[in-house]
Amino acid sequence: MKTKEANDTSYNVEPLLGLVSGIDAPAWLRIALVYDYSIEHTTGQYVRKALEKRSDVTVFHPKELQKLEEHYDLYLAVDDGSHYIFPRRLKPSGLWLIDTHLTLRFDTIMALNFEYIFTAQKLGAQKLLACGFSNVYWLPLACDPATHGQVNAQKTYDIGFVGNLRADDRFQFLRDIKNRYQNSYIDKAKHYDMAGIYSQSRIVLNRSIKNDLNMRVFEGLCSGSLLLTDAVGNIEELFENGEHLILYRNDEEAFEKIDPILGNAVDVDDIAKKGCERVNKYHTYDNRGIAILDTVVSVKAKKNSLKFVLNLISKSDAFQNLLLRFYPNLLFMFWLDVPSSKALFFRKLTEVKHKMTIQKD
Repeated sequence: MKTKEANDTSYNVEPLLGLVSGIDAPAWLRIALVYDYSIEHTTGQYVRKALEKRSDVTVFHPKELQKLEEHYDLYLAVDDGSHYIFPRRLKPSGLWLIDTHLTLRFDTIMALNFEYIFTAQKLGAQKLLACGFSNVYWLPLACDPATHGQVNAQKTYDIGFVGNLRADDRFQFLRDIKNRYQNSYIDKAKHYDMAGIYSQSRIVLNRSIKNDLNMRVFEGLCSGSLLLTDAVGNIEELFENGEHLILYRNDEEAFEKIDPILGNAVDVDDIAKKGCERVNKYHTYDNRGIAILDTVVSVKAKKNSLKFVLNLISKSDAFQNLLLRFYPNLLFMFWLDVPSSKALFFRKLTEVKHKMTIQKD
């Protein structure tokens, strides 16, 4: 069977940033949250803090799946680098995949047992949709202002970069940066020291691995310093170049941007301020937590509406006649954005039409 290419416009997905259906406060839920809680800086830790503000959260390690019981309102797994088979019986279930740019094959297998799939990378969402998955959403990463927020400190570094220096995609580039701008912090650090390092840097530098929209984008912006980043996947759908941050397209352009900034030829204070304001308004883990809960609540509401309509179809002769009469004009049902629900509706509707035709004959 042929599938459409992942970059087909049919698979264009918009980012979930906060509220998506207008529900200001999703109902207080009991949530089973699954991630490797032994890792201090993993995404799941920030998701936990955000969800605990509006839900009862019980945390499980992936090795503790056998302890999960069927009394939670949502089962949410956050990618921590491990892969496992989630119990299909546990519903509703959601999965937030972070590294589809690195582990898509394993992610695809793991996603089979989840009802809702969120991906930090837009291309990952498009590829999963192209594989036939439904209920797939692009949910970018975010920042935690309490951890990544601006620290009141003087600028002591020219450039700040906290991360793995040995990654193949950026090893040579970071080595060149370190040699050329020696008054810089280019190294690993504890996650709780990162905000201080970035706040003390005139430039927070980001370089992606395989074009991923990574955590450093949001954490760097949250520090209040200027973010200089490669033009990573779909970043310009979230931030405006020259307004919230500065982008570079290749190594040469990066150096062309750095030198004028450090030479005070470019006024970057306003850009840094606007970038910090934007990330704190739209791109926190509180925003993402609300987006996840709101999406689940919204889709469940649409499914319940569909059940109500189908129930009317099965019990009301008058409603069956009405549907039969206006069958060609039922596009109003396309507000149901769940492909499986659409297919079910039209299959049932066809059955009703066939039944009514036989009765007439």
